[in-house]
Amino acid sequence: MRSRVVIALLCLGGCGDDSATPPTDAPTIDARRDGPSSDALVDAAPTPDGDGTIDSGVPYTAPCGEFSGIARVGTWRTLSTSGGPSSAGDTDVVVASAAEIFVVRYRETERSIYSYDVVGDVWRTIPIDATAPSARETPLVGIARGRLVLYGGLPTSSSTMALTDGASMDLATGVWQPLPATNAPVLSGTGSGEVRVVDAGTSILFLPNQTVGGITYAWLDGADTWHVGSISGVLRECSLLSISDTEVACTHLGAAFVLSRTSTPVATALGDLTSSLFRSFYPGWAGATLVAWGGDFDLSRNPTWIPYERVGTSWTAGPAGTASRFRPVVAQLGGALVVWGGLAYLGAPVSSPRGDGALYDPATDQWTPMTCDQAPSYTGGFPKAAVVGGELFVLTSTAFGAFSAP
Repeated sequence: MRSRVVIALLCLGGCGDDSATPPTDAPTIDARRDGPSSDALVDAAPTPDGDGTIDSGVPYTAPCGEFSGIARVGTWRTLSTSGGPSSAGDTDVVVASAAEIFVVRYRETERSIYSYDVVGDVWRTIPIDATAPSARETPLVGIARGRLVLYGGLPTSSSTMALTDGASMDLATGVWQPLPATNAPVLSGTGSGEVRVVDAGTSILFLPNQTVGGITYAWLDGADTWHVGSISGVLRECSLLSISDTEVACTHLGAAFVLSRTSTPVATALGDLTSSLFRSFYPGWAGATLVAWGGDFDLSRNPTWIPYERVGTSWTAGPAGTASRFRPVVAQLGGALVVWGGLAYLGAPVSSPRGDGALYDPATDQWTPMTCDQAPSYTGGFPKAAVVGGELFVLTSTAFGAFSAP
């Protein structure tokens, strides 16, 4: 099954080529608007258990304090980090094929792509030649048509005009080829490292994190012709997203919509979850059920977030479960929604990392806590994840591990 994660971590990189030039008439791209900045959260984070601090870089295990007295389920196993990325960066994208996990790290001064062999527990660095996209910030990244696709992004971190070029790499041969340039659209970037390129029938669907120039999404059809689409309504943007086999769900604050993964994608607006500007809802799939899990950013206002299940174009509230947190792992694992890690946001500038999580099963309307034994440690920031072969693979700033549900 496909899975989407809507999180990130902090790290910077080294060297690369930055020869791309932005179009002079491109609409400008705004900064992310779906919550507090990761820099502010990590820099101010306290030490919850005394075994190191976030700022010092000394690994420690985030507290596992939820669901006290309730039996935890599942198994974590520790995986190799040798030869892989030193840590998952804020805008790094983690995307998986059937047997490999790719960490794509693009910066204005770096181009790095790492591949992890799930069966062999081995990392390798993928060579990047002159035919690959130039160095850039926050390109749209994903896997489609058996290729790793990169498109758009900003030439530098201070740029406001997006690039309109890209390329794709054949996963079998490692050969890059450019994406069509004719009528290539201006699209905002990935935001915080989400997978934003997916197959859609015979097309490739691109999902920017903001609506720019009236474009909410775009697709490249089977004849390699560009098309763009939009959806009306206040706040109808794709700040956070989740991918199932048939649809992509997008939320921005309390607004939501879905896109069909068909050759000509169709957008459907969903009912608003809330009008509050201080709330966020993370979409995720549990089997065929779309769940929007969220509430207030501030723990002091709303310590426990609620899952809302889609019924047609409306929502119905489920039971309160795992505690509110900023940028957790949110993924589909079998028929359950996984919520793990992230920061407990206590109101700016105080926050602390969480090392716990839970599984939500909409069939039984119940939360089940995940085991914390051997869960990946991290010094702060936001973990990244992908689901391969029924396991949840989580990469943090200091560790790499896989969770299996019972």
